[in-house]
Amino acid sequence: MNISLYKWFKKSDSGWSLVRSAIIIAVLVFFVIGIINLGWVLNGYLTLNNAARTGVTIAVKSRDKPAALDEIKEAVKDHAGNFTFADDAIEVNFADEIGGETEVTATGELDLPVSFSPLPESVTLQGSAAMPQEK
Repeated sequence: MNISLYKWFKKSDSGWSLVRSAIIIAVLVFFVIGIINLGWVLNGYLTLNNAARTGVTIAVKSRDKPAALDEIKEAVKDHAGNFTFADDAIEVNFADEIGGETEVTATGELDLPVSFSPLPESVTLQGSAAMPQEK
């Protein structure tokens, strides 16, 4: 009985190709979605660093530091694109003296383009930039 069952399975091989194809396609789609999300995160990281660089440029050139704080935060938000920021997500550390480093750090949340159960819907990224304080 055991040998005849083996022969029967050996003859009916037609459904296995469909099962194998379905498994392979599912794995490939999962990898492609992961690559798309990874590219989105890397682009967001570069965008956030560029926004922080814009903010630190304004901070270094400003004469009145407390008045420039809102302008710096707005510039970072404008250049950040798809990010959402909390109220205290953008920090500006002004240099104490000329030649010291002024630093802007921005922490924002980026929504991913493709998300489903095993993947997160959004990621939190942090970008920062520093420049020496001018006269």
